[in-house]
Amino acid sequence: YSSFPKGHTSLYDLGRRASLRSFATGADTRYASILQSVAEKDKSSDKTLQDMTDLSSTLSESPHLSTLLLDPSASRHVKASILSDIAAKAGFQPSSQRFLQAVAENGRANELPGIIAAYRALLGGDAGVGSATVISAVPLSKWQLASVEKNYISQIVKQGVELELVNKVDPAIMGGVQIQVGDKFVDLSVRKEFLKVKELLQGAV
Repeated sequence: YSSFPKGHTSLYDLGRRASLRSFATGADTRYASILQSVAEKDKSSDKTLQDMTDLSSTLSESPHLSTLLLDPSASRHVKASILSDIAAKAGFQPSSQRFLQAVAENGRANELPGIIAAYRALLGGDAGVGSATVISAVPLSKWQLASVEKNYISQIVKQGVELELVNKVDPAIMGGVQIQVGDKFVDLSVRKEFLKVKELLQGAV
C-alpha cells in the first residue's frame, strides 16, 4: 500500500485485518429503498432487517470475505456465490437472498455496507449517527480505518458525533486516501500530489 504524501502518517503497518463499517450514499439509498419496498410488500421488514444486520456482522467478523467483496477485480459471479452461501447458511428469507443476488449481479456487492446502513436509516434504526467514506487504492484494515478516523476525520466532525465508516476502493487514486464526510471532502491521495507535480512540470516548459 502506498504511503501518504509527505507530512502525513503512513497507514501500511497499522494492521492487516480488514473490517467493514458502513455509510450511505445516493446509490446505496436507491438499493435500500428497493429492499424496503420488497420487505413491505412481503410484510417482512423485521426479518429483512435481521438478515441485513446478520450479514453486516458476518462481513465485519470475516476479513477475508470483506476484502473480497470490496475488491473491484473480483468477478460478480464469485461475489454472488459468496453471498448466496452466506445467506443459505444463515437461513435468510428468500426475498433477502434474491436481493443479495441482484446486488451482486449488478456489480454492487462492494456497496453492501452502505446499502445496509441506508436500509437501517430508512427504518429509523440509525437516527443521529453520522456517516463518512474513506476511499483508498486498496482495501484498508480495521486499524488503518481507525487511524484515518483518529487523525483526520475527527478534525472534520464535531466532538462526540458517532460515525459509521466504509472503505471504498479506487485504484485510480494511486495511494493515500480521500475522505468524504457530508459535504466536506479531503484529498490526501498520491494522485493529487502527482497531478500537482505534473502541473508544475508543464508550467516550467
